[in-house]
Amino acid sequence: MLTSILHQVNLIWNWAKFFPENRIFCQNWQLVYVNNDHCPGKLKLYIGCGIMTEENNINKAHEIRISPEDEKYYTACAQYIMERNEEHFFAVTRMTVDNYNLLFSILEDKLERFSNRRPIGSETRLAVTVIFLANDCNVQVLALVYNIGISTVRKVISETCDDIWNGLHPVFMLPPNKREFKIIAKEFYANTSLPNCLGVLGAKDIRIASSHNSKTTISVILLIICDANYVFTHVHVCALSNDIEGGILAQSEFGQKILDDSLDIPCNEKLPGSRTIFPYYFVADRTFPLRENVMRPFPGNNLTQGKEIFNSMLSNAQEIIENAFGILSNRWKILHTKANISPEMAEKYILATVALHNFLMIKNDNNYFTSELVDHRIGDRKILGKWREEHSFLPTYTSTSTFRSSSEAFSLREELKEYFLNNLN
Repeated sequence: MLTSILHQVNLIWNWAKFFPENRIFCQNWQLVYVNNDHCPGKLKLYIGCGIMTEENNINKAHEIRISPEDEKYYTACAQYIMERNEEHFFAVTRMTVDNYNLLFSILEDKLERFSNRRPIGSETRLAVTVIFLANDCNVQVLALVYNIGISTVRKVISETCDDIWNGLHPVFMLPPNKREFKIIAKEFYANTSLPNCLGVLGAKDIRIASSHNSKTTISVILLIICDANYVFTHVHVCALSNDIEGGILAQSEFGQKILDDSLDIPCNEKLPGSRTIFPYYFVADRTFPLRENVMRPFPGNNLTQGKEIFNSMLSNAQEIIENAFGILSNRWKILHTKANISPEMAEKYILATVALHNFLMIKNDNNYFTSELVDHRIGDRKILGKWREEHSFLPTYTSTSTFRSSSEAFSLREELKEYFLNNLN
């Protein structure tokens, strides 16, 4: 029924088709279009919650009547959906209506295309791509719903992912300057009692099906640095490689600056409540090398009390990036795709989702991020975040590289260990 009526009223061009009758990619929405015999030339648009049918849920649906020939038809449908069904709008787009409108206004110029033929509209380009990234939609289904060729849908998604990254990252993912690094360090100290911490390093192994052989997988490594508020300050996507000194960190320009100590970070400062002058540093796990500006846990079992305390303190910071990854993978299902895609396309998808994540976190989208979504505490009791319940895990990348650390790096780790041992209650 849906397909025939969509063709009758030419409804697939704009926002009304944002929530199609499609159980493959959206279990939260279904539209039922019904001819209105009492109003010739009119259309009833029933918008209902859940998987519904005309027979059993029609009385629970909202109804609007408007002529498809009216030039304001598509705008009215979009406005109706956004104003009255924000909960379900979020379920499909992962953002509030206000933030979606803001996103479109930021990207509108980049989304616009010019062609001798009628180009696909900017709104449609953004809608198709956001739905695809949020729900890991079947491309054939999107092509059917939007009445666009399959190859065109793929091209639209590829181009729009580039537009999202290029439009958002200069504003929402600029590398921090010295002043901003100091703010990040203060927030880490307030949240974790870690002094002089500039961020947490983390890497995930995103496995995709080979575009040449669906039975094999390819690893794409996502390197992230995040602040104390689950906002990413650096991202790098690359193919798996363990033969580079410095490991995954050496494959990004920002990471290389960390390794050769050329990053523009604040000068060494006293640790709180101490006379010890200590450098600013990043927290990392054993995937990354120990450096003067990268602190990683002590290895081994049966550790001394001081080493146990040190590892516990770093673990508090590492929990932040684990939850940041959890938010990202929970909200953007494309990161769990089983589709056959090339590493180049995987990079486009990943960068677009990271940029959207930062945009929504910085704009304080209260639906995108809730305290219940991440690990949190109620009194002395730790509550695991909901992202864990929904199995939104991305495999952690484990490096097989061997690292050479300087004696100065080992000495600084010992110094920070002693500080924790002597200054924490």
